[in-house]
Amino acid sequence: MSRIARLLLSKDVLEADVETRVSAEHAALWFAAQSSSSLHVPQQAISAADDELSAFEKTASEYGVQLEGLEDADSFDAGFVVSTQPQTGCTSLQVVAGLDLDEEPMLLLVTDGSEAAFEAVDFVMSGGFFYDAKVHLLLVVDNEESRESLEVEVHDQLSRTDFRTLTFGVLVHVEVAAMKDVVARFLEEQDIDLVVCDKSIADNVGEVACSQLIIRE
Repeated sequence: MSRIARLLLSKDVLEADVETRVSAEHAALWFAAQSSSSLHVPQQAISAADDELSAFEKTASEYGVQLEGLEDADSFDAGFVVSTQPQTGCTSLQVVAGLDLDEEPMLLLVTDGSEAAFEAVDFVMSGGFFYDAKVHLLLVVDNEESRESLEVEVHDQLSRTDFRTLTFGVLVHVEVAAMKDVVARFLEEQDIDLVVCDKSIADNVGEVACSQLIIRE
């Protein structure tokens, strides 16, 4: 099930406000538990042997996650980073305060129908992480002429995934509009917890007001 390797909690999380830090720590532990992975963290996130366990370490124990301290987290070759700031070079989860992946999160999965965007679709549908999430799949197209063919393509892509195993299924939306505009409008209209997309779409969408998971191959 796991598609996560070398999971890292970025050191910027340790400098965030309390609510954002706790949200990011819990999200990192959630992904580690779901993927049966250890979680690599800056060494300062782990108490010295003679200190009382921190709240973070106690939560890690509750999740059954092993923490691996890093003296130099910046040089760690991470495959998946949980942070509060934009990351480059790997799959990343940028967390804002209030993200709770334990409580049937509402996901907005954005695609343009391309094979690159399919990486994010497949991660959500077949990755084994979001079985109990409520997933909105938003296909954004440039013009009416390409709408039909891209709808067919996306449904074909879905058929190659495990979307039928999702508890709440997936609700597909199709919009002919500029990517940034339609995503902004959708976020205003829906109570979305997490936006999921590939890097090129994330660049088109820009900053969003909720947590964002950017999938890279």
